[in-house]
Amino acid sequence: MTGCDDRNSFNILAYRREGGEGWHIEETWADLDTFKANRGNIGMPCAEVRFVGTVWRLG
Repeated sequence: MTGCDDRNSFNILAYRREGGEGWHIEETWADLDTFKANRGNIGMPCAEVRFVGTVWRLG
């Protein structure tokens, strides 16, 4: 899976924060590894990240 450069589509990722409960959903152009690294860089590390799907915007 790669990030989407055309901005007409993006990834839906589910992540669980370290020490947190439950899953959160986020729309992003990043792939799994990039998303996880970016969250760690802002002090919000993820215990786990999963790919949910891709959303395409029409129009």
